[in-house]
Amino acid sequence: MKKTSAVLALLLCVTFLLAACGGAEPSPIVGKWTDETTGMTTMEFLGDGSLKMYVLDKEAMTATYKVDGDKLTILSSEGIETKATFKVDGNKLSITDPNADKTMVYIRQ
Repeated sequence: MKKTSAVLALLLCVTFLLAACGGAEPSPIVGKWTDETTGMTTMEFLGDGSLKMYVLDKEAMTATYKVDGDKLTILSSEGIETKATFKVDGNKLSITDPNADKTMVYIRQ
């Protein structure tokens, strides 16, 4: 009986360790994206939830972001919150601001 209990405890430990190593898949938005129209603006979504924006290859802004399904919330370092929807299709990222009814398209770098 003690041997069976020990084996079960060991199996549970191994199961929990493997589950802890599994981690969630990174969001498809993670990566570096450049504005398709002008090529002047680049956004880099990092896996830790931070965002860096560059204009003409110079860092212009830092922010944090959250993804929930196709919803994107960006909070700038100045405290300005922007909510949008996004879609990743191959190497293209489309971000739509519902308030401005405008969609920006970015190409993965």
